Amino acid sequence: MIAKRALVTGGSGFLGTEITNRLIANNWDITILDLNKPKQPEVNFIRGDIREISVCNIAVQDIDVVFHNVAQVPLAKDKELFKAVNIDGAKAILDASAESDVKSFVMTSSSAVFGLPKNLPANKFPEFFPVEEYGKAKLAGEAQISDYHRSRMDISIVRPRTILGPGRLGLFSILFNWISKGLDVFVFGDGEKPYQFIHASDLAAGIENASELKGFNTLNLGATTYGTLRSDLEDLCKYANTGSRVRTIPAGLVQKPLLLASKIGLVPFATYQLLLYSQAMYFDSNDDWALLNYAPKYSNRDCLRETYDWYKANQAAFGENGELSVHQKPATGLSLKILETFLKTI
Repeated sequence: MIAKRALVTGGSGFLGTEITNRLIANNWDITILDLNKPKQPEVNFIRGDIREISVCNIAVQDIDVVFHNVAQVPLAKDKELFKAVNIDGAKAILDASAESDVKSFVMTSSSAVFGLPKNLPANKFPEFFPVEEYGKAKLAGEAQISDYHRSRMDISIVRPRTILGPGRLGLFSILFNWISKGLDVFVFGDGEKPYQFIHASDLAAGIENASELKGFNTLNLGATTYGTLRSDLEDLCKYANTGSRVRTIPAGLVQKPLLLASKIGLVPFATYQLLLYSQAMYFDSNDDWALLNYAPKYSNRDCLRETYDWYKANQAAFGENGELSVHQKPATGLSLKILETFLKTI
């Protein structure tokens, strides 16, 4: 049996690594296109920029399936960079794939395309009003990819909820750091609104299976067992057993100052992340998981516990490898140190 040949763009990032590991386990022949070197020695590696069509043309040669994961994430706060990577870069790899007779193209998008939905589950009331440039760029990337389903490629767009799992740091490193030290963590408002995560391994399975679907598909994927943000964080605090608790901050008291601090770069949060933190956000993913012939293994609480355990076990090694994506690095900065000092006094 000839192994299927896959190109994983962004294959060295947090999710790309998880997808690559799954494909290796399932005997795919894999090429990674990324600016950073992957961890897996058995893959083919092309160091290059997704925005360069010549690089994309080389990367898709003799490829059956493209798993497209390259994206500029919200923390970049750069409108032109969002357009260049999330729109123009997506078009470059799409054009190259179509020219090279790639059979299937799976693009990882974002739930940020929904913005702050008024009606939930978001995927059952598909209204798209992204609130910042990242979400707008991802939505534009989706719009242009849908035009390619008339070609010979089968195409699937996968929108995940907030991704967790071993190796995920970024803003979650703040949460895990505070809990590990016994510091309290906060929710805006009462925190009693449903908020959904997804484990990277469940998402990777869904993405692999999406490559088998025919035609054009849009899949909205999240954990099928989840609670409110407060209840799931309280469970993590109890699990960690460090004395950390979940406290409430009135959203109206802190949201505007934090948004201003984010805009001028004083805190490592994007606008969308701050606005969504006090909102309910979830999908009804049951039909999509059924279409993919997969049942997710992780609940919200499983996601948080396993990621926290990985954080604790690997804390000493953070910062040793320079070639990491934003989601693979712990959040740092003077503002966090000041806030942590404040938390120790209350």
